[in-house]
Parts: sequence; structure tokens; C-alpha cells
Amino acid sequence: MFSVMNSANMVDVNSPTVIESRSGFVIRKNVNFQTNLLLEKLLADPESLFQSGQAVDNGLFDMRREHMIITVAGINYFVKRYKSLGLRHRLKVLRKPSQALRSWRGGLALLKAKIPTPAPLLLLQRRWGGEAFLICCGLDNPMKLLELWPQLADYEKREVLVRLAELFGQMHNHHIYHGDLNWRNILVQRRDGKLFLSLVDLDGFRSAEHMTIEYAERDLKHFIPYLRCYGGTGLESLFMKCWRNSIGCAQKLGKQQTDAAHPLLVWHEKTF
Repeated sequence: MFSVMNSANMVDVNSPTVIESRSGFVIRKNVNFQTNLLLEKLLADPESLFQSGQAVDNGLFDMRREHMIITVAGINYFVKRYKSLGLRHRLKVLRKPSQALRSWRGGLALLKAKIPTPAPLLLLQRRWGGEAFLICCGLDNPMKLLELWPQLADYEKREVLVRLAELFGQMHNHHIYHGDLNWRNILVQRRDGKLFLSLVDLDGFRSAEHMTIEYAERDLKHFIPYLRCYGGTGLESLFMKCWRNSIGCAQKLGKQQTDAAHPLLVWHEKTF
């Protein structure tokens, strides 16, 4: 029933990112047959190209970010625009990676770990932390898990949760943390009787040298409330059991840890 979309074939995740400066932008790109054409179109008139697209509703009001689907040479791309919020925001961005840059790095990190996510192709950011455009591969008719969930049969819900637990465990085993695993940021596509899962919106991406259980907890704290609200009997326990098995939780926490040593090892209602 499940298949993983290999978005990594759209970019070479092992190649260094090409960085250049043009037309007032600092540009990061993964070179393939699409990026040069996209880049020229964007640099010619980024505002017009962005506004020519179809708006994507993420279900939340957000004054700092806008989402569009644009079409270039018959191919759809997802574009996320990060607005500049003035001098104070720019000074803040100068001291640490911007959300746009974190999302760029997060997309490449997920693909390298073989976690499905739309491949990032281009990142254009105004100098001094201004407006930014992140361009990723488009997906065909995706639905947010939050919207699709009521349409799934019971057996499909269980299979979705098992697969997500495996993906989260795989991600955490690579010391990657999404930062906002709410059900709007999990996209599902139906095609040829299969479901394709993708993780999106990586503005809160973090990585660490070693497995950090606190970051894993934060990821699950965004996911679990939706499961409690919309899930059925036993699904929460099923998800946590599969996640623990996938991550090898006891080994990651060290041989001296016991089940009583950390709440993620023994699931109970007050953990989140």
C-alpha cells in the first residue's frame, strides 16, 4: 500500500550547494536541468512570477510567509516566500540562520537520510536578511493528513501511523528533528492504489551530532495531540510502540537507562 517518493533524484544531495550573488540576492541552488531556467525567470521579476501562481492555503494565518504553486515550462513548483519584517528582524537573522535557510538545509538533510520531502531546488534571499524565496519540486494533488484522515479506512489509518512512526524513527536516528510535525505538515498522495507520504515545512529544522531525546520529544509533542483528537482506540499506543522499535530507544539512551528512566520508554497519558 505504501511507497516512498524518491524526490532525491531531482537533486544530487551529496554535491555541494552552489552559492552566488546576483541582482541583490544571495542564491543557493542545486544544479540540474530545471534550476537555471527557474533562476532566470525569478531574477527577471520575482514578484510577478510569484503572484502568477496559485495560492496554497496552509490552514493558518501567517503574516510572515506566503505559499504558491507556480508553473514554469509546464512543470509545477512550490514556492514559499518569507517576508522581511523590518530592521529588527533583519538584525536578528544576521546572528543565526534564517527560517528560509533552515528549511533549505532541512530539505537536503531529509533527502540524504531518505526521508520523503519535496526536493529544494533554489533559495533566493535578499542581502542582509531580507525577503527570501524557497523553491521546491511540486507534488501532484497532495492532501494534508489532517484533511485526508477522516476519509481513510481503519486499516489505512493504522498503516499510515506505522509508516509515520518508521519515518520519524529513521529521521531521529539520523539526528534530524523536524520542529513542527503537526498534521498540516504531513502530505499524502494517492496514486495507483498506493499512498505516498511527504514531510514539509522545515522552518523549525534542527540537527545534532548525537541522538537528542529532548528534540525527539518536541517533535512528537506536535504530532501526538492530533492523534489523540482524531485517532481511535489503541492507535496512540501502536504509534509509540512502532516509533520506539524504529528508533531503538533503549540503545540510544544508553545501557544504564531503564524503562522507568525516561517517559518515552514507557508510554503514558501525561507524557505530552
